[in-house]
Amino acid sequence: MKQEDAMKLKVGDRFVCTVEKVAYKGKAIARINGFVCFVTGGVPGDVVEVEITRKKRSYCEGTVVSVLEPSADRKTPRCRHFGNCGGCKWQHLAYPAQLRWKTENVREAFEHLSHLSYGELRDTLPSLRLWQYRNKMDFSFAPDPSGRTIIAGLHQAGRFDTVVNLTECWLPSPRSAAILAQVRSKAQELGVTAYSTRTHTGFLRNLVVRTVKASEQIMILLVTSPPEHKADLLLLDWFFHDFATQFQSDDSLLHIVAENRAQVAMGKIERCEGPGYLEEVLNGLRFRISPFAFFQPNPYQAEQLFTVALEFAQLRPTDIVWDLYCGTGSITLHAARQAYHVFGVELVESAIADAQQNAQLNRLENLTFYAVDLHAAEGRNLLRSLPKPDVVILDPPRAGIHRRVIASLLEVLPQRIVYVSCNPTTQARDCGLLSDHYRIAVIQPVDMFPHTYHIESVVLLERKANNGNKDGDGIREADT
Repeated sequence: MKQEDAMKLKVGDRFVCTVEKVAYKGKAIARINGFVCFVTGGVPGDVVEVEITRKKRSYCEGTVVSVLEPSADRKTPRCRHFGNCGGCKWQHLAYPAQLRWKTENVREAFEHLSHLSYGELRDTLPSLRLWQYRNKMDFSFAPDPSGRTIIAGLHQAGRFDTVVNLTECWLPSPRSAAILAQVRSKAQELGVTAYSTRTHTGFLRNLVVRTVKASEQIMILLVTSPPEHKADLLLLDWFFHDFATQFQSDDSLLHIVAENRAQVAMGKIERCEGPGYLEEVLNGLRFRISPFAFFQPNPYQAEQLFTVALEFAQLRPTDIVWDLYCGTGSITLHAARQAYHVFGVELVESAIADAQQNAQLNRLENLTFYAVDLHAAEGRNLLRSLPKPDVVILDPPRAGIHRRVIASLLEVLPQRIVYVSCNPTTQARDCGLLSDHYRIAVIQPVDMFPHTYHIESVVLLERKANNGNKDGDGIREADT
């Protein structure tokens, strides 16, 4: 088949091809005489029959109909819901191959998308746990398609409005799936309705299960619309009484009422039984986690991630550090054990409250936290008022660093920048914006989410010679 003929293929056509590679976001790539096809369900090295599901001018998308010759890297998925559930997409790919392709995705982002040079790209750091590593699962409720009952689980791959009714899940602790089954069964027994994203009616929205690796402590959030029917009240009564008897005094059960249409498991805390927080221990530091606080979902691997960030920071007892997008202070506290003073800045006020509490828990006094929007003018004004940093640590959202933060960094020109990111493409883009003054010394990918395409990446940026202030200027200003 010639390339011009391949470009004439239409939805429903089938062809045989060899899967070549995995692109960013986990899409397998095959070619029909040079015409690119993104193949769902493919593993590099597979010879497969593919059916086209979508056609564009420069590429098409397809699904594997049959595997004619399996790749050496193909394996049997562990979970019965794999392929339908959107929770993880790489269970059919052997773990060593997952690590290789994650490293290649980071390389692609820096070399080919942003055309950046770097000193060293390390192999992806493997996760200490391959299964049952997640400390938080956000399950969704939905009306059963038949309209007679409800279902509960995770969203279907590629669909925001369809939920897969889970009977097992290998990402969180074993207790999580059992708890989900209990709540779903009782709700079905009582005839409780589930929230519909189409009609915006129904009671049950989400069940959030949070755990910690340091102990058996658990937190369960039942997220609902405001109760309207007797069945709703009966379920809440069961949740806080019969269901609650299986938990300990340091566990927390919360009822959260959400009245907006957004598909987020947040709202107003209507009732809380138990302390209302979890306590985790990472690298010898204690962290208190409130119901809506962000905390690294893989605590086993988080210890390695923070160790890498501190290795790159090369902190000295005299260093001033800025930790921007600091969240609940997980990296901030680690840095405070080595530096002179650390300033943490974060938009979410509740996260800053947790960070301050965590500093007190660990008896660390060389920390100052600010709840400020770094993307607004007030954020830039705050940074201008702080002592100049020797090291800046960044852990922004997937969208990357805002232009105002980039401008602030170029004003103060710290000796080192440690950039932690869950999105290598925006990370590479931002490193390019800093490249006139900084060289990329080392990139360390860290696998926080086995069996998914997601990758965390830590980059060390070192200031180039003859750019900005000399080493230590920030310290002198801070000391005076």
